[in-house]
Amino acid sequence: MPTCITAVSPGIYEVEGDLTFSTVSLLQLPEQLLTSKTQPKIALNKVQHIDSAGLALLINWTRQTLNNPVIFTEANNQLLRLAKLYNLENTLPLQSKNQGTYKK
Repeated sequence: MPTCITAVSPGIYEVEGDLTFSTVSLLQLPEQLLTSKTQPKIALNKVQHIDSAGLALLINWTRQTLNNPVIFTEANNQLLRLAKLYNLENTLPLQSKNQGTYKK
């Protein structure tokens, strides 16, 4: 399955597939997300696997949206563990399905 980011509804996007070294170079934020007037959210519940390259991609997306900060929702345990391992709990705006807001 190819990795993709799609609009689900206005201001809400979803990533589906893997966020790994072999897939992240193919992903770019949609232009409408970058120009959105509402705070964009990206759901990660359909991400199968994530590695440090996927984590770097999320950091890059966070930097790209500094004027209108993105929130990553439904982060899986693998992503939460990686963020903790790299001490990024306060850098990435992650929300998990079970724990609520990971970072305000």
